[in-house]
Amino acid sequence: MTDAAEATKPAVAPHPEEGLTEAVLLARLEAMVPDLLARAPETERLRQLPEQTMIDARASGYLSAFRPRYFGGSGLGLSALANSSRILAHGCASSAWTLVFLAQHSWMFAKAPLALQEDLLAGEFPGMMAGALAKLGTAEKVEGGYLITARSEWNSAIMHSEWVNMKVDVDGVVHLAVLPVKDVVVEDVWHTSGLRGTGSNTVVADRVFAPAHRVAPNEAMMGTQAHPVHDDEPFASYPFFPTVLMTISGIALGSAEAAVDEFRDTINKRIIAFTGGSRQVDRTESHLRLGEIIGTLRLAQTIWHDSIRQIVDAYEGRQGMEIPQRVAIRQNASRVARMAAEILQKITLSSGGSSYFESSPLQRRQRDVEVLKSHAIMDCDRAAIMEGKVALGLPLEKTDMV
Repeated sequence: MTDAAEATKPAVAPHPEEGLTEAVLLARLEAMVPDLLARAPETERLRQLPEQTMIDARASGYLSAFRPRYFGGSGLGLSALANSSRILAHGCASSAWTLVFLAQHSWMFAKAPLALQEDLLAGEFPGMMAGALAKLGTAEKVEGGYLITARSEWNSAIMHSEWVNMKVDVDGVVHLAVLPVKDVVVEDVWHTSGLRGTGSNTVVADRVFAPAHRVAPNEAMMGTQAHPVHDDEPFASYPFFPTVLMTISGIALGSAEAAVDEFRDTINKRIIAFTGGSRQVDRTESHLRLGEIIGTLRLAQTIWHDSIRQIVDAYEGRQGMEIPQRVAIRQNASRVARMAAEILQKITLSSGGSSYFESSPLQRRQRDVEVLKSHAIMDCDRAAIMEGKVALGLPLEKTDMV
């Protein structure tokens, strides 16, 4: 830590949970999977997570695990964060999406001004935060801060958050304004075919006051330089998009992994209608279909784990990634999501009409992954276009997110 950082260090007593390693955390999340699966219908009906899911997540240490050690986090990194999303998706993709968004926002704000970090991260538990990357609002300068007027859609986890960040224009520069959820209006618009339980509703702020320290440049938040008080923690300075690409694609991958396990069980048990009692496990086409699906899953797993390794190697070593590497990571993540969707489509083709009952997890997993892969940063075509342009030495668009 630099002398300047030491001089401005606030009186915060670090209190990471002793012994919370990646293996311990992931084992706790594995133990949550059966309950998440059992609560999945309720999660869809509520269009947000049941309270017990939030209680369990907090008790596991997950929601505090990725804030910087300086503020009481456990010092875990990208492997733990990405694999947590993959594992939680074995139970419920909506739960995985919501919980990983809450957990990773504590990591994201290590790049904020220190006064804002103190507001969000210095309590016994980190402040739960929602936010979206889309529309730009306005910030009117007043004494001590700004009056924020903005409308923001797709705010995942807003139903469980104390804070929301909204993008605003400050003198021609995009900033993130952090507002208490109690000061904004949450519009109940999240009626979707998949990821229903994420509660990704619209937020409206109408001249809501934000102190100056809660309005931070967006470029810094998306960058690779955490506040100097976190100099001893490389993960705090990981870039936003490669990190989030791994957590989102991890949810798709985890959903596919769980579906393959369920499909194997179905094959072993299913008697095919109108065949005189023929068992699916005895049919060659079932062997073929399962083998193809396992091969696709293995390829997706390999791409995903290798992408995490590349990011970790680059940023733990502090050398970073050039644009071609980051574009490749974006295409890898989008390909994983597309392969997960293809796996689920093939499984439903071979699972019979009973797979479409609401009591079947398979139909929910398919709907969830279809919605997930429609996310802007999971656009496989756009990612391929970006990589093609980079390979030809052509510039990317200003709006391309890497």
